[in-house]
Amino acid sequence: AVLKGDSKVVCTPNKPTKKKVSNFEVSTDTATYKLSFNINPEKLTKASMELKAVKTVECEAGFTRVCPSGAGGSCPDGMFNFCPYNGSPAAAEDSWACSCLQTRMLELDVQAGLNPLGECRGECICMSGDMEAITKKQKPTFFGPKEMPSYCNN
Repeated sequence: AVLKGDSKVVCTPNKPTKKKVSNFEVSTDTATYKLSFNINPEKLTKASMELKAVKTVECEAGFTRVCPSGAGGSCPDGMFNFCPYNGSPAAAEDSWACSCLQTRMLELDVQAGLNPLGECRGECICMSGDMEAITKKQKPTFFGPKEMPSYCNN
């Protein structure tokens, strides 16, 4: 949904005045917006947004898709949320692009409770759903929860 109170329309220069625009369409990679507004003075009168289908990038054999975790830990369809160091999902969404990581390295990191993006990265990530079973694999008897190494906090 478009929050009109958080949105703004600006027209420069200051001419023409007192004009109205109806159903003006603006499109991005992720959504199409339909706007109605007044020109000089500027006022957004109506706004709607239609999300576009997300193009899923498939990974080659031996690689697994990893994406940023959405707000509150939400993940794209077919993916699950993994939080290293027994962390919790952030309230805000991360904004880096999805990538394909080597599956075997990803398995080792997940089993160890580490973030596959790097040992000093604490944010939650979304991984392909077929990786979820590895999180339930039995751990050795004296295997404790991993903590982020102290040298990461510099």
